[in-house]
Amino acid sequence: MKGMKARGSIIIAALVLAAAPPASGAEGEGAGSGKGVPPGWSTLTTVHFEFVYHPGASAHVEQIAIGAEEDLARVLDVVGLDDIAPIEVVVCRNTKELAGMKPGQAPPSWATGMALRDRRMVLLSLTAPDGATPTAARGIFLHEVVHVATWDAAGGRDLPVWFNEGLAVWVSGENAFERRKVLVSASLTNDLLPLESLSRHYPGDGRGVNVAYAQSADVVGFIESEFGPGIVRKVLGRVGQSFGEEGGVQDLRHVTGKTEDLARKRIQIVFQDPYSSLNPAFTIFQSL
Repeated sequence: MKGMKARGSIIIAALVLAAAPPASGAEGEGAGSGKGVPPGWSTLTTVHFEFVYHPGASAHVEQIAIGAEEDLARVLDVVGLDDIAPIEVVVCRNTKELAGMKPGQAPPSWATGMALRDRRMVLLSLTAPDGATPTAARGIFLHEVVHVATWDAAGGRDLPVWFNEGLAVWVSGENAFERRKVLVSASLTNDLLPLESLSRHYPGDGRGVNVAYAQSADVVGFIESEFGPGIVRKVLGRVGQSFGEEGGVQDLRHVTGKTEDLARKRIQIVFQDPYSSLNPAFTIFQSL
């Protein structure tokens, strides 16, 4: 890990030198979600990332890239990996551009980031679907990188959605305050979801999706705060090996040695004292 950070510092210090000029003529090989580097786009390389982007996005890309290696080192510590194979990051100016860069089926209209884990590729948009609202690009980048790292740590096995998304949201800390407001509201209106129901997919409605993300992230954070940073690695390994009807809940109990439903225990804490039990500024990084 220390060697990785040292190499990362050298590369990050030379970001300007590492940025390649815009591609000209025919599309290049390899980058851009398997479709090649679009004409006129640029690339920027760090130790573990190759950023592919329109020159108009260069300032945003440099802001992401300058801390990318340090962010990755923290992610690897969370999931228990020493290193990771390089990841391609395609930075799009808007969601329409993102959809055009994704191979195969089009992404959901609301998606501002995607991790194509088996391709070792991350796609992200700098603006929301309305085309005007800027996104928290670094948070989205980190969220999707967590998905790739978690995929590696689980040996390429699919994980319960609540754990996969919860870990990504918790680590990245994106929209922390808004997600906690959603969780508080859902706890007070009795709209919280059974964790088992979030094992294979999230609800299709906007309200349900927001609750699912907020609840998943809070459960993962609660597990980490109860049992320490190392528990995420143990749960990750256990959940990655077995995916039963309860969607990893039994595995969670096995790893923690607790027989009670930890998710339900957390829900009770939130319901009893919703505002003081949620700290919008806290993320898993602060415990490392």
